[in-house]
Amino acid sequence: MPTPFMAGERDRLKRMALGRERLKSEFEAADLEPRFICVLDIDNVIARPPSIAALLAAAAKLERQGIFGVSATSRPHYYDLLAFQDDHRSFDTLLEDLAGSRNNIFAYYRFFRSQIYPHQRALTDDREIECASTFNGLCLYRTDAYRLGSYLQPGPSICEHLVFNRRLADRTGARMLIDPGLILHTPIDHSQQSFLPFAWRRLRKLVASPLLQARLSIKAPGSSTVG
Repeated sequence: MPTPFMAGERDRLKRMALGRERLKSEFEAADLEPRFICVLDIDNVIARPPSIAALLAAAAKLERQGIFGVSATSRPHYYDLLAFQDDHRSFDTLLEDLAGSRNNIFAYYRFFRSQIYPHQRALTDDREIECASTFNGLCLYRTDAYRLGSYLQPGPSICEHLVFNRRLADRTGARMLIDPGLILHTPIDHSQQSFLPFAWRRLRKLVASPLLQARLSIKAPGSSTVG
């Protein structure tokens, strides 16, 4: 879908929520009646998709009583803490906590080593993990449950999947599963690293950001913004 409607929102998480909500609205307007809905991050999943058999096996778990969604796991590790919540853990303030370390690469790396990597490893398992919210790049929903959700909410910016799944959990009284058989490859930007590769990746991001903004500001005569 064209995305100009998202351009005015500067907050990335709220911008993503607008996009997910628009897709949901388009689905509802299309008058389709599938049994399941698959929500995915297309850049990661399409590059190395799971097998059809793994998707069908995951979809079959949606037939269980008390389950409204099933997400993928990933290898070498589960990565999506922002979307995860269970009875003991939630990471909805993780980005705020991380922000205080951004100006010091050593503190930034220590935060990842102490506050992110251990939880990612703990959620990497060969057994099913039941939770209130998960995404991790790909999630299957029962269609009747999916229709009850919304990615939008006022207030502080948090992961749009967490917003959506919390609402479904509240309205259905059901739970989600992380499926150990539905495996994606951990995106490189979320992979655990030793200090030197970590610092190099961070430096590349800091250099690339102003260069990208400069490219986007170049206007071609008589046309829209050139990217």
